[in-house]
Amino acid sequence: MRTYVGVVVSGLALLASSCAKQGPAVVPVQRVEMVAAADLPVLGTRALPTDPQKFSFVILGDKSGGLDRNWPLFDRAVQEINLLKPDFIITVGDQIEGSNDSASVVAQWELFRSHAGKFEAPLFMLPGNHDAADLMGYEYWKRNVGRTYYDFTYKGCYFLVLNTQEASREFPQFGEAQIAWAVDALQRHPNPRHTFVFMHYPAWFGSDPERQRGGISAEWQRIETALGNRKYSVIAGHTHNLMWATRDGNRYLVHGATGATLTPSPVKQVGAFHHYAKVTVEADQAHIAIVEPGNIWPETIAPLEFQRNIGRLVRIQSSRRDLADGRIAMDVTAELNNHVGDTVSVALIPVLGAAGVWAPSADSLVSVLPDGGTDSLTLTFVGSRDNWYPTPAWKMVVRYEGKEVDTYGPSPLNPFSESRATVLPEWRALGTFPVGPINRDVMPGNPRAGVPGMFVPRAPDAGWNGGAPITVDGRTYSWVTARPDSTGRVSLDRVFGIVDLSLAYLSTAIYSPVDQRVPIQIGVDNFFQLFLNGQMVAGGEAYGMPYERKILPLDLKAGWNSLYLKVVNNRGNWGVEASVIDLRGNLRFAPYPGQN
Repeated sequence: MRTYVGVVVSGLALLASSCAKQGPAVVPVQRVEMVAAADLPVLGTRALPTDPQKFSFVILGDKSGGLDRNWPLFDRAVQEINLLKPDFIITVGDQIEGSNDSASVVAQWELFRSHAGKFEAPLFMLPGNHDAADLMGYEYWKRNVGRTYYDFTYKGCYFLVLNTQEASREFPQFGEAQIAWAVDALQRHPNPRHTFVFMHYPAWFGSDPERQRGGISAEWQRIETALGNRKYSVIAGHTHNLMWATRDGNRYLVHGATGATLTPSPVKQVGAFHHYAKVTVEADQAHIAIVEPGNIWPETIAPLEFQRNIGRLVRIQSSRRDLADGRIAMDVTAELNNHVGDTVSVALIPVLGAAGVWAPSADSLVSVLPDGGTDSLTLTFVGSRDNWYPTPAWKMVVRYEGKEVDTYGPSPLNPFSESRATVLPEWRALGTFPVGPINRDVMPGNPRAGVPGMFVPRAPDAGWNGGAPITVDGRTYSWVTARPDSTGRVSLDRVFGIVDLSLAYLSTAIYSPVDQRVPIQIGVDNFFQLFLNGQMVAGGEAYGMPYERKILPLDLKAGWNSLYLKVVNNRGNWGVEASVIDLRGNLRFAPYPGQN
């Protein structure tokens, strides 16, 4: 593959020379020159223009998860970008879906290149969590795509391209060598017209809790401090949602998707629409237009504050009451506080899995709130202590300008006292087994199509075998102990290591002195099947958000009962949270049947 890395102008820097693996000093030149470098992550056939006063480039968003159906949208973006004639294009990472299978990774990159190779301008890339999902993907990138972090100057502007995949898969984190290189590189380029910093994870969000507070990670803070008082823009991706904000007068932009999976919303302020961005640089100013294929929007269309206020609009509280007639009442209260800047409507809606089990107080409750308005909605479910499954659930729909802007739930309610909940104390675990690609879009309604590898017959499907090793495809697997941490969560990352697109088996046992039905609260990342004494539990095949709690019935027989779990991991952090509601206080738990 021939990769052109740039045209440089008198007094500026040779792009290729500035992008060494450990970031050597930028080498100034006195002539326009085009160079080819095979190890840089660049695609394209056209050289960089030579106008020293003005230039433009395009930012391309995430592609991962969009599957084949979104290639026409991506191709349309390619056509439009070629018409715009930018000097170059740069991605925010996640060019491919990723896989733990090397042949699949190669095929995905070939497919991406077959589409992205139609760009006329050079395409600079950086690694996202899907590109470098594991060590194999990371090494493939370094061998076949190029450097994982680099810098370059162009027409008096400085570009710093970072790698957020070095030390953590869950949150952005930079290795110490990269931080030192970035700080030094910024010090060596103190006075550019404008500085652009690119990365995949928005590192200024920090961890998820820090994101909600607007906090930043310590690693990023060191790099941010090195930016000093210069004019700069920081651009990231990963979230698949466009978000715009400023910090000390500088732009912080989370670019959304260009063909990736997203949950679309007709409200542009949510940022959940496919787009790319055109950046025009004049003097020391950078002007950004957000382009939806067929539409152009200002970069301020999706302010972070709007989305934060949408998230703060509703506060949910739930409670249970024992009624005098022996029934249970479940109350769901939505406290509403509108600071969105315009009128919103909120609907609280009951979700019932079986007619006649729970009776809601209303078919729906709706509140229309002007900006600054407050309100309270309470929905009550009444049901029997003995006939409780399926448990009641609620959902909430928020509308802005008459369009759905956010949805909460469906969220199940627990009709039982948490004081009766006992975390299952110990499991025996077996794995891991590859399951191949997962189609999250079809998974909820059609798991066999969503994750066909889950349903490939394997010897462990027969259930607990007394703890003997099991041989599958010539490999012998041994049962290992898996215990929950202080939060009640069994981390399968801790048991098996980080293994994406994989399946594991877990087994434990419950002793009951009598036949009885008890509830189990279970949350699994991401898809699971739950079996009791060899039979799938009612509702025990599900896919949802990580650790989304489900309350399911366990029809225990007198004596020992075997509880068996198959759990599939899509990507990243995976595990199990499971607790049993001991209604009579007479249950015992052990890692396998018959243990004292």
